[in-house]
Amino acid sequence: MAKEKDKVAVVGAIIDPGLCFNLLDASSLGFLEYGYDALLEDRGGVDFLPKNGDGKELWKRQLDCAVINMVHQIRSETQTDDWIKKNPGKPSLAPYDTVRGAFWEGGPIYDGARIEKKNHVQICVRNPNAIKGYFRPIAD
Repeated sequence: MAKEKDKVAVVGAIIDPGLCFNLLDASSLGFLEYGYDALLEDRGGVDFLPKNGDGKELWKRQLDCAVINMVHQIRSETQTDDWIKKNPGKPSLAPYDTVRGAFWEGGPIYDGARIEKKNHVQICVRNPNAIKGYFRPIAD
């Protein structure tokens, strides 16, 4: 019998990405670079940045997470009265509703492949209003 913590559930969701920080889009990647530079300055140098995993720990993405969070922080700061007063005429940056990224992991699916065994796309919903509905998928 499965323990309570071992039980899993699967739900489907209908998501409107809204304003999406799409990491497959060139303009978003430019903002990601800007976020990295801001994080680098904020932390005082590369030696003080978190590290991503390597080898079998590719799923450990502490640096990537910190950079993405910095992008959200920068956008949030442009919403403050102080920022608006210091930057007259500059538009504020709306917060992202979702973040979308693709991850290539697991090693080549066959010799010479550029397709890996565990490729996947992830969507992070930051604004709960982006979830338009949810459902339990039909069992196969």
